[in-house]
Amino acid sequence: MVIIVAKDNEDHADSIAKTFHDAGVLTLGLLDNADLDCYDSVVSEASCTETPDLIKAILQPIVTQGMIAYDFNDLRATLADTKHFFIKAVTGYGEGRIAEAVDCIKGALTSSILNTVEQISIFLYFNKNGQQPLTMQEMTALTDFVSGLPESIYVIWAVYPDESIEDTEVKVSILAAGKELENG
Repeated sequence: MVIIVAKDNEDHADSIAKTFHDAGVLTLGLLDNADLDCYDSVVSEASCTETPDLIKAILQPIVTQGMIAYDFNDLRATLADTKHFFIKAVTGYGEGRIAEAVDCIKGALTSSILNTVEQISIFLYFNKNGQQPLTMQEMTALTDFVSGLPESIYVIWAVYPDESIEDTEVKVSILAAGKELENG
């Protein structure tokens, strides 16, 4: 996998990306005005200040051991030949924390966006050493959300412990991709 990041010289970045893409390497772009034929997928609407967070959001699930894990093959299945992707991360707090996070995700996935999404990866992070354990009852909000998505959307999800977040919090991130997806 290669992630191409450019603030300028997009033509040169596209040339480099095309070399990797033509060799069969999963090629992701974090730049404006990218030639989509040179990439598997390009992030929709990202600022330069978001670039480190985007890279972390892409890599963290494949380099972190999870309870329900996500690997490079899952990332490739989500992003290969999709043209556009976006990442959204939200945090839920206290009682109903997963439902709160899922509601925020639903707000980001408007019907016009859902009509263009082909793949979604969902990552749930929680503090396993916290005072408020993750329960199956809490997970109902997430499973209901996934069940309510159009059947045409391919969904992969994973669960990770993360001691860096508060014990009453959960973080839910989505990686949504599609050929016609333009604005995330």
